[in-house]
Amino acid sequence: MPTRPEERLEFMSPAWIDAAGQAFEHAIEGIGGLPRDLSYALCEHFADAPPHLASSDGSVSWHAKFAQGKACVGAGVPERADFTIRTDYTAALAMARTQYSAGENSIGRANHENGLRFGRDCFSVEGAAPADPDLLRVLTAMHDELARRTVLGSDIAHLIERHGLGSAANDLDRDGFCLLEDAFSSQFAEELRAALVESKNAPATLLERGRIFEEAALHPWLLTLTEYACGRGFVLAELCGQENEPGTDTPSGTCTALWVIEDSSPEMPRGSIALWSGGPSPARADRTRGAGMTLCSKYSRASHPADTRYRDIDPAILDRNPPELTTVLGFDAVLERHGHEGSVVR
Repeated sequence: MPTRPEERLEFMSPAWIDAAGQAFEHAIEGIGGLPRDLSYALCEHFADAPPHLASSDGSVSWHAKFAQGKACVGAGVPERADFTIRTDYTAALAMARTQYSAGENSIGRANHENGLRFGRDCFSVEGAAPADPDLLRVLTAMHDELARRTVLGSDIAHLIERHGLGSAANDLDRDGFCLLEDAFSSQFAEELRAALVESKNAPATLLERGRIFEEAALHPWLLTLTEYACGRGFVLAELCGQENEPGTDTPSGTCTALWVIEDSSPEMPRGSIALWSGGPSPARADRTRGAGMTLCSKYSRASHPADTRYRDIDPAILDRNPPELTTVLGFDAVLERHGHEGSVVR
């Protein structure tokens, strides 16, 4: 089922940490309890957190201690931890929103693409990773329960900065167009192209034709810049494959993205995403010609309708993704009309 707006959480916020404790309780109960003699503590420490969450040194941390069959969760670094993970907040956010239930291939792609954006050694670990099978089951269940509730974030300026999208945002403001090079790997491009070829002339929407299309629709750079251009609550108007077509000028209040998955133009190297906002854009017309086969995603402001074909989408697709998929498919308005109150994040 879609995650209701009032259930959504900002990564590492006090509400998120409280929810982590509750998720551990659910997970422990779900496996019939942890061994009472199990004693283990883990900690995660993230640098360059959003200012409204960060401590004086710009970081944010949380920990979980397991003893007597129970979990105790809190903010900050504990006196002792058996295992500590350190990384950038925004790098951690990408993995915190990826569910293990999406499958090993999806987890592998998420790790690979995150490494492309932040560096292959962006995560460092200290100590002994958890090995108890019951504890691993609890950690996995807790992770997935929170992953489906964790939003991209409320500080769009911080996301732009940490993703290195400042120049792209400036290009959008000035030209209505930007080119995001190295937005995805050659491996992702090959898998995306194969999925597009396989899905050609299929009656179902692309989102129902493979997990990789779900991942593409939720690319953090696209979500960040589209929110910057269209505002919060934007919807996905269309997701389709296209070949050798630059596309038409987009109306005001919309954004169009072309994923370049073939090496067919020096102006548009494979692994790039061309993004333009509403209105004529000569820069876009010049750069996107001859891009070859592409994935095209079109987004519009919340006041514009989403693709009505998504109304009958498999609920499992919504369940295995973070809240933004529910939003871009236009389900937030449906949830609100049914009396679910609350802000998008807490």
